[in-house]
Amino acid sequence: MAPIVIAGATAAVIAIVLVIVLSGGGHGGGPTKAQYLAKADAVCRTTAARINPLIASAKSGAVGLVTGSPGAAAQLAPIFKKLQSATAGGLAQLQALKQPSGDHAAIEAFLMPLAAVVTAVGDAAADLRDGNSAKAVQLFEQTLSIAPQVTSAAQAYGYTQCSQLVAALHA
Repeated sequence: MAPIVIAGATAAVIAIVLVIVLSGGGHGGGPTKAQYLAKADAVCRTTAARINPLIASAKSGAVGLVTGSPGAAAQLAPIFKKLQSATAGGLAQLQALKQPSGDHAAIEAFLMPLAAVVTAVGDAAADLRDGNSAKAVQLFEQTLSIAPQVTSAAQAYGYTQCSQLVAALHA
C-alpha cells in the first residue's frame, strides 16, 4: 500500500484542527463560565457553612469587646482565628480554580475584596490574641465595610452561593 500524500493546504488545516482539539476545543483550555461558576459556588457553599456560625459568634462577642467587657478579647481570639482559617481556605480554593478565558478582571473584582476581608480578619485575630482590642474592633469594622463589595462583585459576575459568602457580615 502506498503512503498517503497530503497537499500543503490540507496538511495545514489538519494541523490547525489537531492543535485546537488538543488545546481544549478553542477555549484556551479553560472552563466555560457556567462550569467555573458551578465549581466556585460549590466552594463558597462549603465555606459559608463553616464561616456563618463563626461570624454570628464574632458579631455577638464584638459587643463585649466594644463595651470593654473583661475577657472579651480572649474569647474572640480563637473565633477570629478559626474564621480567618476558614475564609483563607475558601479563598485559596477559589484562586486555584481555572478561570474562563477573558473573565479574569471580573473574577478578580470579587476575589480582591474577599482577600482583603481574609487579611483583616487575620489581623484582627492577631490583635485580639495580643490584647489590642481597639485595633481588632477597627479591623472588624473594616471587614463590615468591605463585605458589601464582595457581595456586589459576586452578584455582578453571576455567582449564586459566592454572592452570599459574606452576607452574614452585613446582615
